[in-house]
Amino acid sequence: MQTDIPISEIFGPTIQGEGRRAGYVSIFVRVARCNMSCRGFGVEYSVDGQAKVGCDSYYSVDRGFASEWRSLSSTDIIDQTDGLSELDRPDIVITGGEPLLYWSNPEFLTLLKHFINSGHFVTIETNGSICVDIELEYQKQVAFSIGIKLKNSQEKQSKRVNIEALRNLLDNSNKSYLKFVTSGIDA
Repeated sequence: MQTDIPISEIFGPTIQGEGRRAGYVSIFVRVARCNMSCRGFGVEYSVDGQAKVGCDSYYSVDRGFASEWRSLSSTDIIDQTDGLSELDRPDIVITGGEPLLYWSNPEFLTLLKHFINSGHFVTIETNGSICVDIELEYQKQVAFSIGIKLKNSQEKQSKRVNIEALRNLLDNSNKSYLKFVTSGIDA
């Protein structure tokens, strides 16, 4: 069973620039790995001399950067985030990659529980394509900022639009929201 969480970067404090918490002082925890590559976003980069195209956080998604990822326990992450800000309880934004890949990881759940129970406002930025169980009270306190990937991502609609997962996130946390709203599924 996986325990430590692969982390691409931890940074802040900075100002959240999007979503319902735009303008709030936040610390970002960027997990590594994603269930999508979003080649259609057209960000050019290279790994080991090989030219590639992907999303804007390619260094968190492409396994070619895995040697730069750190495998951290919840305690390691808490220690690092606590050391970044003198502010009392800044927002915590868990982004990626795709954070919901780690929802069943005990270290990830310990991390969420700690941040919620310590009074942080916790946002998970997700593409909304992964169905997770949201059963415990602290899990229901997480705000899921759902950025459904659009057609221009070049991911298949069946992969990027999971109605069951979306309903689950929106129904089980009253703080959750769709980051981008379009006029139709084929957008």
